[in-house]
Amino acid sequence: MIMCKKTDRHVSGQYVLTNKVSLVAAAVAALLAAPLAQAQPVVSGSEISWPDDGWYQVQSADGLTNICEGTRSCQVEPGSYIVINHTTGERFTHVTVPASPATGSIQVDGNTVSWPDDGWYQVQSADGLTNICEGTRSCQVEPGSYIVINHTTGERFTDVTVSSSQATDEVLVDGNTISWPDDGWYQVQSADTYESFCEGGRSCTVAAGVYIVINLTTGQRHEGIVVEGDDGAGTGLVLDTQSNELITELAGYRLDEAAAAAPEVAASIIAGNIGVTVLEAGQYEVDEIAQPTERTQYACAEGGTMTLETGRTRIRESEYSHDTSYNIWEFDNCQTELDAGVPVAGSYEIIGKLAVQRDFVSGSRFNTIENSIAFTGFDIRTDGFALTVNASVQASDNTSGVSINRQRSVSIPQYVLQESSVPFSAPSLTIADANFIQEFSNTSNGALQSSSLDVQGWISGELTDDTAVSVTTIAPLNRVLGVGSLESENVPFSGQLQMLGSDDSVLTISANPEASEGQYLFVDYNLLDADGEQRETIGAQLVDLPLAAYDSLDWLDE
Repeated sequence: MIMCKKTDRHVSGQYVLTNKVSLVAAAVAALLAAPLAQAQPVVSGSEISWPDDGWYQVQSADGLTNICEGTRSCQVEPGSYIVINHTTGERFTHVTVPASPATGSIQVDGNTVSWPDDGWYQVQSADGLTNICEGTRSCQVEPGSYIVINHTTGERFTDVTVSSSQATDEVLVDGNTISWPDDGWYQVQSADTYESFCEGGRSCTVAAGVYIVINLTTGQRHEGIVVEGDDGAGTGLVLDTQSNELITELAGYRLDEAAAAAPEVAASIIAGNIGVTVLEAGQYEVDEIAQPTERTQYACAEGGTMTLETGRTRIRESEYSHDTSYNIWEFDNCQTELDAGVPVAGSYEIIGKLAVQRDFVSGSRFNTIENSIAFTGFDIRTDGFALTVNASVQASDNTSGVSINRQRSVSIPQYVLQESSVPFSAPSLTIADANFIQEFSNTSNGALQSSSLDVQGWISGELTDDTAVSVTTIAPLNRVLGVGSLESENVPFSGQLQMLGSDDSVLTISANPEASEGQYLFVDYNLLDADGEQRETIGAQLVDLPLAAYDSLDWLDE
């Protein structure tokens, strides 16, 4: 019954993208590259080797084939390779093994000069006045010209040139934004959980942390990308970074999960066997026909009662069926010990009502699933935890022939979650005056798809650093996508949302019809932060919320 932590929901390509990269990113990239001077792979003949400072892997240049892993060196065919130190996250691209390395030849790979194991070598500056390296198998140097001497044979190699060319596949970091070249389809993942935050676009705006950036077109991986963040306003609220999370909260998935714990709470009360009273039957309607319910009142261990009302209907007719599960839990100052279905074991006081209904209707050419959840005057609390809810959810999934229509409608007049035993501390999450409507339809076997989103309400808590945020739909987000012969039915993605923070930050979210291809929808962000600084993000992926009603109330059938 209790929503105790934020649901980890997959959001395709979450969260935000931008096409602006400042010169600060170059400095960050330089810092990331600094350790390479001490851990560069070395090529000698057909062998690639590396220092004993981690667990290494050698891949083909496209990243699709694993050649060696977990060794100190790797014998390979002539070509270009990727070498990865999985311990540090460092990647070395374009490690080249020449076709026919001549005995005594000098090789340059990036900023590394190397040579065969046929003597005692020394590397000097081009004027011969400065000794750079000696007695090693390779030498890390700055861009420029050098002299390499094999003191065993006396052979000298002059004008050995190390270029200063910058890799074209560089990943840059600017504040909270990671960006990359326009050379493929990129994905950004958390280095800790591998959760995907963004797919596609030219950049991704994320919270501070460590990330993996993958070019899915070439297979190239960039690991250990550090985002220190630049949240600007002095608070933890960064609207363009957090907008998808805010929309997800207003979608009310916490209500689904809170309702799903109801049977555990009820079972704990019933197991106490303090007192049971069978009440007069109630009723509900199915297909406009009154159906009976069973009503039973249970005494709570420390005072008060819980009334459980249940109804089950199964209609079977020719080419038509209708199954209904109907449940109401009503608490009248119920005081009891709980350790199941709640985040904190303890002595609870519960008041209010929770009603849940699930309908499954099917015919010869259609089926419909409809779920409803309603919290009325509901409040549950103990030391260190309290939840107050007045809210409802309606979810439907309709299939007819080759067409699918899904809808989720949420109303949250009040949702207050308190997760602290400190008196008068701020709630972990507060949602009020929220309404959320999302629809999706798929007709003609997927050849014509339409989607829409309308959301409003205000929210505050840990997610917003206790800053209140108001969300408003200026114009509903709408898109119709036609494929093949139905391409003429296309309606470009349109609409606009706005978020206003009590710290005076303003975020405008506008549909981007040009970036929205296939099933993914992209938007543009225009942020005016609390310090009066403006930031624009082009082509951020809009959160992809689950709409299917199939499994949200499966627990009713258990």
